[in-house]
Amino acid sequence: MVLFGLVTAVGLGAVVFTGIYALSDVKVGGPLYDKIKLGNDLVADILPPPEYVIESYLEATLALNNPVGLATHRDRLVQLKKEYDERHEFWSKSDLNPTIKAKLVGESHREVQRFWTAVEQVFLPALAKSDMATAAKSYSEVTTAYLAHRALIDEIVKKTNDDNAAFEAGATQRVNTFTVILWSISGLVFLIIGGGIFGVGLGVIQPMTRMTDVMTRLARGELDTLIPSLNRGDEVGAMAKAGSTNLVDVVNYAEAVTKKGFVFMDTPGYDPVAATGQVAGGANLVCFTTGRGSVFGCKPAPSIKLATNSAMFKRMEDDMDVNCGTILDGEETVQQCGQRIFDLMLKTASGQPTKSESFDFGGAEFAPWVLGATM
Repeated sequence: MVLFGLVTAVGLGAVVFTGIYALSDVKVGGPLYDKIKLGNDLVADILPPPEYVIESYLEATLALNNPVGLATHRDRLVQLKKEYDERHEFWSKSDLNPTIKAKLVGESHREVQRFWTAVEQVFLPALAKSDMATAAKSYSEVTTAYLAHRALIDEIVKKTNDDNAAFEAGATQRVNTFTVILWSISGLVFLIIGGGIFGVGLGVIQPMTRMTDVMTRLARGELDTLIPSLNRGDEVGAMAKAGSTNLVDVVNYAEAVTKKGFVFMDTPGYDPVAATGQVAGGANLVCFTTGRGSVFGCKPAPSIKLATNSAMFKRMEDDMDVNCGTILDGEETVQQCGQRIFDLMLKTASGQPTKSESFDFGGAEFAPWVLGATM
C-alpha cells in the first residue's frame, strides 16, 4: 500500500512538473517565445517588408541617379509591386485590429497607389525617354506619396507596438493566473489522494490485517479470540460477521458431524452435491438460498428454499418458502427476516411440510460427489 502511494504520488508529481515546465517554456516571455520573437525581429530589421514600400522608393531613387541601369531597376520594381499586392490582399482578408486595418489597407494603400501610379505611368517612361526634367518632376510626386505613406506606416507601427505590449502583459497575467490555479488544483489532488490512501490504510488495510490475525488464531484452535469490526456495515464488517460464531470443526465430504455449533464441510460448489454430502453427514434440515429459483427438494431432509429477491419469489411462490427480497425492498430488516426464517425452521423441524414436501419433490436431488469435473 505504501509503495502504491509512493508510485502514485511520484507519477502525479511528474505530470504536474511536466505541465508547469511546458507552460513556463512556451508562455509569453518564456524561452521559446523569446527565441521566436527574436528571429522575427531580426528578419524585420534585415528585410524591408513588402507592405512598406521603402525598397521601391530606393529603387526609384537609384533609377533616377543611374539611368543606365534602368532595365534592372524596372524589373526589380515590377517584382516589388507584385509582392506588395500579394501582402495587401492578405491583410485585406485578415482579422486585424479594425483601426490598424483601416489605416493599412485604406489610407496607406491609397498613398501607395498614388506612388505606383506616378512610378509606372510617368517616372519610368520619362527615364526611358531620357526626359530627365519630367522624371525629376515625377520623382517629386513619388517622394510626396512615399512620405505620406511613411507617416501612416509610423502610426501603424506605434499602434501595433502598443497593442502588442498590452497583449503580452495580458497574456503574462493569464499565464500567471493559470499557473496559480494549476498549483492549487495539484495541491488539492495531492491532498485528496494522500487522504484516500491514508483512509484506505486506516479503514480497510489495518482492519483486514487484524482480521487475518484473528482468523489465524481461530484456525489454531484459540476459540476464545475476540473478533473485531463486528459493528461495521461494510464488507469488512461482513467478513467479521462471517466469523462471529466460532468454528468448532472441519469435516470431509459426507463425514458424520459429531460436534455442536458451526461446522464446515469440504464440499464442491455444486449445490445438489454439497447438500447431499451435508445430509449424509447428519443434517436433518436444509436452508437453501436461491436467486434464480432452484427447485431443490432434498429428500430425506426438508429443504426450506429462501428466495433472495421478490420478483423471483412472486413468479415461483408455489415452490419458494421464504421471500428474503423484503430486505432489499425495504419492508423489513435483516434481523426481522432472520427471525421469520428461524421460526419456520422450528415449525419445519416440528413436522410442518416445506413447499417441496407438499408437492413430493426432492427424490431426484440425491447427487453424491463424483471425483473430477462436475457439471
